[in-house]
Amino acid sequence: YIEAMEENDTSQLTHDELSSTAVLFNGKISPNHYIDSEDDREEIRDWVLSICIDSSRERSIPPRSETVSGETHEGLYIYDAPQCIVTGHPIPNGGIIYREEFTAREDDYNSFVNAIGPEAESILNGAILFRPPNI
Repeated sequence: YIEAMEENDTSQLTHDELSSTAVLFNGKISPNHYIDSEDDREEIRDWVLSICIDSSRERSIPPRSETVSGETHEGLYIYDAPQCIVTGHPIPNGGIIYREEFTAREDDYNSFVNAIGPEAESILNGAILFRPPNI
């Protein structure tokens, strides 16, 4: 993945292990780095490589559960549940904030607003423009 990003060429990547998920692969890799520092990017590359070769790590994606319980991996799958605008994950029953433009898990929304401040609502409204369609 690192070489593909650096060379902007994803033709050699396979995604068989993610075929049952909602992860989209038809986009191009951004030519811009989220992290500007080459030293920081190198540190991340080293961490990713160390995880990849660590034999004690689980190498499979947890299967899709029938109900939404709030587990992190549930964001990989499509559920018939409201999607949180902050995390992109399905929202388990209860603790939902409803707005005309979006829904959010209450705890995630409050954390986001507390971290960002008064601009949070306008940022979320802007994020709606970039949300991938439900599959």
